[in-house]
Amino acid sequence: MVEILIVIFIIAVTLASLLALYSFFLKANAQNGKYIQAVALAQEELEAARNIRDGSWSNLSAASIGAAYYPSQSGSPLRWSLVSGQEVINGFTRQIIFSSVYRDVNDNITETGGTLDGGTLKGIATVFWSDRGQNFNVSLVSYLADWRQ
Repeated sequence: MVEILIVIFIIAVTLASLLALYSFFLKANAQNGKYIQAVALAQEELEAARNIRDGSWSNLSAASIGAAYYPSQSGSPLRWSLVSGQEVINGFTRQIIFSSVYRDVNDNITETGGTLDGGTLKGIATVFWSDRGQNFNVSLVSYLADWRQ
């Protein structure tokens, strides 16, 4: 009788462990899916900024440094433009912020000091979301240059 109780206990512990592991994998899979969506939205922001730059550098360089924007398509044919503020898409909030770029005497990008490079902007595309009471974000960085100058 004792042996049967021990076997039942071992089976119960094993099943409980397997269920806990299965639950963990389900949560991890859902979180991974949201992370992939967030990265795709951030990549789209940077691609839109490149498209705007390729149309005309002045359209991109007119953006206020440090202000939040999001990409929007309008017109016929559809063209990308920047709209001030943040955009919410299916529970994800996204924005792109541009900052000035400075270069040192060797023409390398530098974080401090240097000379302002008016033909290059740094774009930081960020996507925020919440899941089960936790906040998450993904940020992608790209340097956008006026390649026509």
